[in-house]
Amino acid sequence: MKMSSSRRQRLLSAVGSLIDIQPNTRYRDLIDAHKTDLERLSSDWEQIGKDMDRAVERYDQTFIKPSARQRVAEA
Repeated sequence: MKMSSSRRQRLLSAVGSLIDIQPNTRYRDLIDAHKTDLERLSSDWEQIGKDMDRAVERYDQTFIKPSARQRVAEA
């Protein structure tokens, strides 16, 4: 099966964007140079913990029946 020129061009463009070896973004400019790696990693995990807390709370509010939530709070 032959691939049309425009389809081949779209495919190559998509593959090229996935394997961009030299991106235009300077990622070093995006990090706080005044913090150590340990401080930045700790901050990342703290944010992940907060995100997970919010996700669990949203899940509880959406899918757990109010009466079951009340029983858990009383225990």
